[in-house]
Amino acid sequence: MKEDFISKLALKFAPTYRASQGEECYLVELEEEMEPRIKRAYPPWNPIVYFSAIQLDPKEDHVAYEINYFTIWDRDTGGILHGVSGHRWDTERTAILVVGPKDENDPDAFSAREAYYAAHEGIPLLGDESDFYPCETGDHGVIVYLSEGKHASYPKNPCECAPYEVFIPPGYEAKPGEYTIVDMGTLDIPKVPWILHTGSWEEGVDSIHKKLKTRLWNRRTWQKVKKPHEIGGLLRKYQKSEGLPTTGTWDMETLRRIYIGRPDPHLIQNIDKLPPGSFHSILSSSLKGSDIVFLVKAGLSSSEIEGIIQKGLHGKAMRAYIREEIW
Repeated sequence: MKEDFISKLALKFAPTYRASQGEECYLVELEEEMEPRIKRAYPPWNPIVYFSAIQLDPKEDHVAYEINYFTIWDRDTGGILHGVSGHRWDTERTAILVVGPKDENDPDAFSAREAYYAAHEGIPLLGDESDFYPCETGDHGVIVYLSEGKHASYPKNPCECAPYEVFIPPGYEAKPGEYTIVDMGTLDIPKVPWILHTGSWEEGVDSIHKKLKTRLWNRRTWQKVKKPHEIGGLLRKYQKSEGLPTTGTWDMETLRRIYIGRPDPHLIQNIDKLPPGSFHSILSSSLKGSDIVFLVKAGLSSSEIEGIIQKGLHGKAMRAYIREEIW
């Protein structure tokens, strides 16, 4: 009875998705294994969505649920960085807080209070545009716009929300009941094994486990708990390295420097660990996102990094060189 109620509740408040016209990535169904592995791919106009419904503590005669809806993509193309950046896998979510009478098993007795839209969740340099919005209509789910290639979620056209997003109208719409929705359980009571995969997925992509560990609403008070990342310091460091005014805020020249022929800005916070000289050399090179992650994690010296850049190594050749000649 409880599982049937949860499934109906999740379906009632499932989002209406709007993906960009020309979206090249696919949403995926995963195998029943601990390591994420694609079983089947779905186009954005007929997606598959995984959900996790977490019951919060009762308050007086009411109870609340935090329902997370995850879109898992085969890849991230880099959006505005098309052809320059991107990575395998993309785990994105929206969530909704619904409230209803305690001990009630009729989803129609519940109403939506607040929604969370994840946009570059946990990525400081892109500003982590993730935010909470009150639900204007409480009897159904929200509309979610997905940015092209990067799949960040917004309550309206992503281009109106952030200067670096891409969304080509009219796009593809998928309403609840028209797409596949799957209960993956919770971290306490999992229904799929990969929800317990605690490490990052390939190429440093955050796992579903990590995102579910980041609570959105307080279990006792039902108040939102996630706070946006502070990006001023990272932006100031980048601007200083480029000889730009160190305002710590976005401006068109900073955007132009980052997005024209630059690596994925998702990775700037990793480069932040490097000496200033290596930081600038990598940004000026032709290296792409996954190569930069590998370099940062390899624990190389500044001279070793400079040598790799001068040799023009990348991809498998770069990795082989590090393993055979440096390590």
